[in-house]
Amino acid sequence: MPSALYYPHTNIQDAGLLKTALLLWDEIDYIVPGKKFEFLIHKPTASPEISLMKRGLDVIGNPRIPTDDEKERVHTIVENLVKSGLPSWLIYSPQNAEANYEIYPEKLFVKTWRTLAESGFAVQQTEPAHGQYMPDWSMHKSIGLIIMAILAEVCGEEKDLVTDQKDSYDKWVRYLTTEAKGEFIPIEEVNKLEREITNEVECLVNVSLSTINIQNLDLKSLIELREKEKIGGDTVLPQLRSKYFEELKKYIERLKRCRSKTGRDTVENDFKVAMQRDLNSLKNELRLEESRTLWSGGLVTALTVGAGALASLALPIIGLPVAASVGIFGTTTVMATINHLAGVKKAHLDYKKDRNKVLKDHPMSYLYSIHNG
Repeated sequence: MPSALYYPHTNIQDAGLLKTALLLWDEIDYIVPGKKFEFLIHKPTASPEISLMKRGLDVIGNPRIPTDDEKERVHTIVENLVKSGLPSWLIYSPQNAEANYEIYPEKLFVKTWRTLAESGFAVQQTEPAHGQYMPDWSMHKSIGLIIMAILAEVCGEEKDLVTDQKDSYDKWVRYLTTEAKGEFIPIEEVNKLEREITNEVECLVNVSLSTINIQNLDLKSLIELREKEKIGGDTVLPQLRSKYFEELKKYIERLKRCRSKTGRDTVENDFKVAMQRDLNSLKNELRLEESRTLWSGGLVTALTVGAGALASLALPIIGLPVAASVGIFGTTTVMATINHLAGVKKAHLDYKKDRNKVLKDHPMSYLYSIHNG
């Protein structure tokens, strides 16, 4: 089941990212401080846009509370990070505009916050905010982002990691790998931050959407699609989504290895060509399946018998006495009509089964099915 974990905030704040999530993943986790946590987004005074975002999160969102084991793993990493000797410009200062980053205290152990506070990298506020019981912790934005990335990495094992703060994380990773050369965080830890796939996903999704000409699919339509799938218990569409995403990930891995625009352009073009070919092949196979079903022996027989039955029923209308028509065609007509309906029903079920089989073999079937309702 395709699933992801979003970070660093407690809810997705970017409509574009939510659209991508609704399109690709069966569910998406977001890290919350505790069971009683309530989003500001859930308040009845929220704007229509915010309410629509909430509706989307209600369909695929999964609040994720860090376990004690996960908090312990994060503590070990943060402790090593502080001991390695972070640069002084990351020390918290109320006068620094970049310092205005806050994290809910419950997301980490008290001892983790104490480690950060003793080194000057975090300060707890005096009053609770956002309706919570405990005051938030404030820190330099870079420290806050890196802590949430570490927490996401620990909580999101076996999941795709996505964020709407990609530029900030890219800037931080570049610093760690070029200027600091792994001095403050081991290179292997830095590499883990690059497991995040937001940009690559959005790039390839847009390419495939344009291939089938549904790039203007809006948030409301996607939400309604997923609500319908959830309520109706659709089992085919999730399988098609999984097949589509499997193909996407092959090209995501290629994109992440690229170090130049030329390389990225090549991968994007390869993906576009592959998706167009797959779409063309899918359409041809579906047309072939329709023809095969139409001219299959069962359906032709059903239609022929059905036509005869309907003709016999029409005889009274064209002048044959009712008694004569019933006497001659009564039993035959009833049986023929039943056979006709049964034949058409069987042909329909066979076609649906064969059509689903064709769809499941093609990555573009998912978008094709969305496009064709």
